[in-house]
Amino acid sequence: MSPRPDSLALVPDPDSKTAACANDVLDTYSAAMKSNRNEKKAFDEAVRVWRGYNPNASPEQGPPAVATIICHKSTGLAIVGTAMPARVVLAHDDTEFLDRASAALTAAGLQVASCSGSMAALSALQAAKSVDLLITRVNFIPGTPNGVALARMARRERHGIKVLFIAREEMRGFADGLGEFLPAPVGIPDLLDTVHRLLDPSPRG
Repeated sequence: MSPRPDSLALVPDPDSKTAACANDVLDTYSAAMKSNRNEKKAFDEAVRVWRGYNPNASPEQGPPAVATIICHKSTGLAIVGTAMPARVVLAHDDTEFLDRASAALTAAGLQVASCSGSMAALSALQAAKSVDLLITRVNFIPGTPNGVALARMARRERHGIKVLFIAREEMRGFADGLGEFLPAPVGIPDLLDTVHRLLDPSPRG
């Protein structure tokens, strides 16, 4: 069985090889983001660095491990996997973003239902015992609810639910009165910071 993404073995330890790996992963990710501001390319480069330190790991271990390292840096968690035990429904039809975001949110200790369409997200919202946050884009394929309709249904059925839209800047107005907005493309650290603030509004520091 593969190690869990939030395994303590992935938490930076200043007295081990893991610390060097984590620092190189973070440096690579930060440099790539500053250079081309393409989050996918930056994430992929960071995964390649991680695999260099972990040549015997299976291919599927790389992305969640890197997401854990980035999450640890972004949120300041002492131990990954122990914070914000909330239920999140994540709806996005960009599967690459969906996978990266889901891995990072899971590494932050969140229970995540990842949905590649609004109908699946609606089902998840109805089936879950509790949901604290809906993360959605604005547009989905024709013939299915858009993100605005999904947010309205979520707010009607789930009292107190928070909504976060991730979409192109020109879509910002659709979030008015419904929730928060992050312009796409969004980096994983920015996503984690926003989710942390929405789920834990108490002052940080």
